[in-house]
Amino acid sequence: GSPTLIHPATGETYHSRHGAVQESVHIFINAGLGYFVQTTPDRPQPIRILEIGTGTGLNAALASEWALDRGIPIQLVTMDPDPISREIQNNYLQHLTIRFPGPARHLESIYQTEWNTEVPIHPYFSLTQYQYPLAKLPEFESEFNVIWMDAFSPDSCPDLWHPDSLHFISMRTCIGSVLTTYCAKGEVRRRLADAGWQMERLPGPPGKREMLRGRM
Repeated sequence: GSPTLIHPATGETYHSRHGAVQESVHIFINAGLGYFVQTTPDRPQPIRILEIGTGTGLNAALASEWALDRGIPIQLVTMDPDPISREIQNNYLQHLTIRFPGPARHLESIYQTEWNTEVPIHPYFSLTQYQYPLAKLPEFESEFNVIWMDAFSPDSCPDLWHPDSLHFISMRTCIGSVLTTYCAKGEVRRRLADAGWQMERLPGPPGKREMLRGRM
């Protein structure tokens, strides 16, 4: 019941055709953010998330809703050198609102934020959207606790899945950090393991057999 987009150059969808919201909740909210909270009793305040691939902003909207519902502060940093246009944002938001008004309200606030600067969405959630390639992300004062690898596939975006990029990401995390991704390819799993993650395969969301999760 939730919409997705298709990228005209790659032919790939931004989310699962079996449901965008349930895929994002399964992989990034429950298996990633939720798992980190459940298994880290002395978790930092706020929780810092790095998302590789802003896309429609749906993951950010779901995280904003999650943080507000639980009163758990989150700082999300997300990057996308090719963000979707304002026209497509408005179209996507209109379709999402029909069935998922809660996440849509948060997404509407996210679409109004400036890029390349930290913006508070509400008292428990702040967002920084960088329109930069991964290699040009700035140095950060503190490390990330949760990593969301949500770029297009390794076939479409090989640079983001290259061993050098995965090591670049790992160097910005701390012991106990959690990484999740929809991509379950064996080569990706091996590269993430080489970058320092203890990897496991998990059941994927509807329409996808497996996903990957790593612990630093």
